[in-house]
Amino acid sequence: MKQIKFIPEIIINYLQENSIDFITSLPKSQNDTINDVVKHCIKEGIKHGKNDIDFEILVRQAISIGYDKRYFAINEMKDERNVIINEFTNSFIDILKQLNIINIYKNQDVIIVGIGNGFEGKMLYMDIKKLVLVDIAPDSLNQAQKFLPQSTTYQEGADKLTSILDNSFDLYISLRTYQSTYFDIQASLQEAKRILRNNGVVIISIACGYTNDKNEFVYGLFNPHNGILEKDRPDMFLNTIKQHLMKLEFKIIGIKKIQSEIFIYATKYVKLYDNNIKEVGKK
Repeated sequence: MKQIKFIPEIIINYLQENSIDFITSLPKSQNDTINDVVKHCIKEGIKHGKNDIDFEILVRQAISIGYDKRYFAINEMKDERNVIINEFTNSFIDILKQLNIINIYKNQDVIIVGIGNGFEGKMLYMDIKKLVLVDIAPDSLNQAQKFLPQSTTYQEGADKLTSILDNSFDLYISLRTYQSTYFDIQASLQEAKRILRNNGVVIISIACGYTNDKNEFVYGLFNPHNGILEKDRPDMFLNTIKQHLMKLEFKIIGIKKIQSEIFIYATKYVKLYDNNIKEVGKK
């Protein structure tokens, strides 16, 4: 049986399994999101007289199943990060120090968005007292909670955190998620801003390479539409995230590159006064 590797193929295969065989291709731009895929499918459905199909549900189900198939079984021996596990852990701790939250980190309200199967949680999140885990893939999420039994879990997409209240977290962490296919970076960062308290922190990382069959690290990310490894793809995602953080008035604290990924971290900016109101003593 042919192994399905990339999300576009997984979505098409899932739709065909549900007797929707007129969807044979999907949007291919890097900036396309789940909503763009849904709009494309609805348009194709109208062409074929299928106006009653809920493509929103089907596409999100396909993606959640796809990520479970791809990531549920990933462990320390298979993930590129574990080739340099000490550098990864030390880099994460250095970021907490630079953000000046190292001493309060484990007592904060922390949300991990895109936790996957959570195996890195044994290193980073075990002692956090108030922890929420979010992922679109249900089996992976259940596995993550086994690693982190003190956590509360929600199966949701990063772009629609409907179960999470406004201004309810001090720290938002999302590692190796924002480069995902059809991931809505803008909507997800808007959600991050919504759920963070004033001066809350985001820590996001982008995967930037793979370990090949020779256990050699190769820089770049695969284009999910043609299977080609593109060396400029990680920085394209980084720049997009950076631009949206700035538009949302986050204060970017730093960018840190290590072999397995690129971190970007920022704080939720708080305006002390309205720009239209003159400061006291100024004319």
